Amino acid sequence: TLLGSGDRFLRRLPGALPARAADNLYWLGRYAERCEVATRLLRLYAARAGEGQRLAEVEASVATLLSGLGVSIPPADPATGLLMLARQAASTASRIRDRFSPDGWRSLNEIVELIEQAIADDDRDIVALTSQILTRLSGFTGLVRENMYQFTGWRFMQCGRRIERGQMSALIAATLMRDAPPEGALEALLEFTDSRVTYRRRYSVDLSQETVVDLTLLDPLNPRSLAFQVNDLEARLVELPGVKSGETPDMLFRRVARLKVRLETAEAAEVDTAFLERVAGDLGLLSDLIGRRYLMAGPAAPTDGGGPE
Repeated sequence: TLLGSGDRFLRRLPGALPARAADNLYWLGRYAERCEVATRLLRLYAARAGEGQRLAEVEASVATLLSGLGVSIPPADPATGLLMLARQAASTASRIRDRFSPDGWRSLNEIVELIEQAIADDDRDIVALTSQILTRLSGFTGLVRENMYQFTGWRFMQCGRRIERGQMSALIAATLMRDAPPEGALEALLEFTDSRVTYRRRYSVDLSQETVVDLTLLDPLNPRSLAFQVNDLEARLVELPGVKSGETPDMLFRRVARLKVRLETAEAAEVDTAFLERVAGDLGLLSDLIGRRYLMAGPAAPTDGGGPE
């Protein structure tokens, strides 16, 4: 043995996580996910345009969503907006390099360099560019999951990812489907959530609003569904510091529990624009509550629409 006869090994857990580091990790999760959401939407738009599919209502909806994320559509260069989002994630990661996987940080910088090169070359093959970005973002996600120590910092980062993916998924579904989904909207939602293969394997029927809603929004086993985001968010929240078993839950935990139950008990036919907008609003409130409880306090603290210093 390498230990002396009187020595006893004790595993040491990391100490307390500073609020500034927690804040940056939380927003790194949000910014990385926001970059992925914008990239998926842009690929969806560009692929349909490239195939000559003139689905005016769906195209207009996707263009509106992209505009909200700061990404233009052709003939303007959409890569500029993607570059801004990628730089937000990479810049946030650079502030916490001592608490974050070096390979993960490098993968984010590779995405920035990839987009910068596409802009410099005036490369207008948007489908190819977005596919390359998504491949690297998948690599980033895998590195974070497999290489990062899964303690408090990782949990804050996961909370950020789940809030962002859930909120954006709800808003995108509400925008695409509305009360009477236009032609191509259901296919677009399946494509955005990367659920086409699962849908074909599970359902032998043609596309219907109820089956698409069930898979993309309510299925707790689909890692891109709304239900999955809320379930995982709750699981990460109960692991954060200061949470004691048997303690009366505060507003943060009451709100996430209510949202979880609402999604668990919802029927696909009940999910309409108002339902989805309410879910998106609840996730925004949860972000604010996480910030008040754990993250930066005082005048410089970010709101749900902001980010770290």
